[in-house]
Amino acid sequence: MAITIIIEKGDPATGHLTLSDHGHTTATPGTKIIWQIKKGSGVQSIDKIEQKAAHAILFKPPPSKVGNSTNWEATVNPFPIIENYIIYWTDEKKGQHHHDPQIRVNN
Repeated sequence: MAITIIIEKGDPATGHLTLSDHGHTTATPGTKIIWQIKKGSGVQSIDKIEQKAAHAILFKPPPSKVGNSTNWEATVNPFPIIENYIIYWTDEKKGQHHHDPQIRVNN
């Protein structure tokens, strides 16, 4: 099972990303998460995705870019947790930003 999170819009003034799940993903253990940039969103690329705090490991293995695409993916670790993570991104004018959404893993 996979969940695709669409990055619908990026705001270079604030670093905020508008995500298809409104920044609150709910997944079951072992779910693959895919981040996909919508054309015309103002987001040129995702540079890195990482866990914000180290309460427990959220992704295993860590998020990574999918081939030569602009998509990224990761698998949620197999235990219940609520964690924030960081999406580092670049806008179309090469400005660098970050956004902090959340994932809830339920059994």
